[in-house]
This record gives sequence, C-alpha cells and structure tokens, in this order.
Amino acid sequence: MDFLETLGKSLPEKFPFYHLGEVAVAETPGAGLILADAAEIEIADRSALGIRLQGDVRATLLVLIDEELDLSIYSEIANILASRLATELSANHDLDLMISAPSAVSPARLASILQPGRNVFKKHYLHRYSGLTLPVDAVVIIDAPSGEVRA
Repeated sequence: MDFLETLGKSLPEKFPFYHLGEVAVAETPGAGLILADAAEIEIADRSALGIRLQGDVRATLLVLIDEELDLSIYSEIANILASRLATELSANHDLDLMISAPSAVSPARLASILQPGRNVFKKHYLHRYSGLTLPVDAVVIIDAPSGEVRA
C-alpha cells in the first residue's frame, strides 16, 4: 500500500457529530475510498475547507460541501476528520503530526490545488441530521506545498 492510500484509509468510516446527527461513508458503489486524478473532483457549486497536516508527513485535507451550507458547522466536521486522521496515523503508523485550524479555500485556490495529474484519495460521506442527508467529501493530497490551503 502506498502512503497516499495509507492516509486515505486512515480517515474514519463514521462518527457522531455531537447533537447534529452522524457523518458516515455513503453506502453507494464508488462512494467509499477512491483514488482519483485531482481534476476529477467535482468542485462546481461547492465550498471547501482546508487543513494542513505537518510533521513526519506533509499533506492537505480538503473538505468539500455544498456552497449553501454553513462553513462554521462544517469546519468542525473538517477538524474532526483531521484529528481522527492524525490520531490514526500516530497510533498505527508511529507518525508525529500536527494539524492546522480549518480555513476556507477560495474557488480559484481550490482549482489551483486540484491540478490535473495530481493523485488524491477521496472519501464520500453523508451527514445525516433531522431528516436531511448532506454530502461531504474528504480529499487527501500528499506533499502539499506549505501554505497551499490559504484562501
């Protein structure tokens, strides 16, 4: 297994989101962990949050949501995903990592990050709460240059 795959597989399958429901990998074909060319990631009508992972590994976690959703709520989902990823890599792969705070990524910056030919891992989640089902995509990019997730 290459390291990008290790990063992707270290993302959680599901987690409770406080009193706001649950976030879980979608149960549709192709919705779990997939390796993709960055250009294949759908970004139209989406907002993005970015978190840098630094230490033994340098990577970026992008969390993509529908653009009409509240970024402050989904910043917490991004933070949970990143902290669980860092914890998993520390506990099971003996890696020392720190995570940055989530920050909004502008559409132009997102397009420049997701360059054609760049391999990424994507996990498609669903946030279920109060009868709503909202898509959340987590995208892991390895060897992200410093500062790449700035808006």
